[in-house]
Amino acid sequence: MPDEVIKAAKDLKARKILPVHSSKFILSDHPWEEPLEKITENNKDGQLSVITPMIGEQVNLKDPNQIFSKWWAKTT
Repeated sequence: MPDEVIKAAKDLKARKILPVHSSKFILSDHPWEEPLEKITENNKDGQLSVITPMIGEQVNLKDPNQIFSKWWAKTT
């Protein structure tokens, strides 16, 4: 669950996480973007690098400066 991912990653002393089973398709009752919203919200302290590429976006795991947009966020 998104609420547990950050805690588990910190417990494991991870530096980066790549949530892969989220925001691709509507497969549940919650809004499709909710898992990424929650995981980034739960990482407010920025202790972890949350890798959130758009579908098909290249990820360079060795680049500590690569920035990912909040592409799933609703714009009003």
